[in-house]
Amino acid sequence: SLAVIGKVSAPASRIQVIGNTGWHWGGHSWDWNAYYSHNHYLDQAKDALGFTYINEVGLGLEWDMHIKPLDWFGWRFLGLRAGYSFGDDVRGFNVGLSAR
Repeated sequence: SLAVIGKVSAPASRIQVIGNTGWHWGGHSWDWNAYYSHNHYLDQAKDALGFTYINEVGLGLEWDMHIKPLDWFGWRFLGLRAGYSFGDDVRGFNVGLSAR
C-alpha cells in the first residue's frame, strides 16, 4: 500500500510517497519513501546564503521500530536517505540518517 503525505506552509512545501517494502527485521517492517521539498528564503539576502531557494528530491528506507530510549522520548522510525539538492546557484548530493 502507498501513502502520500504533503505539507505546504509558505514559503516551504514537501511531498512524500511512502510504501512498504515487505521486508521485516526484529518483528518490525521497513518502508521506502520518495520525497520532494522546496524552501524559499524570503527574509535572507542572497549575499548571506548564496541562494534564495532550494529544492531537494530523494529516496530513503525507514525501519518502523517504535522504541523509547531511556524511557524518556520515543522514536517511531530510524532511516537512511539520499537526495539531490538544487536551486539558484546551489547543487549537491546528500546522504543522511533520519529519526522521527
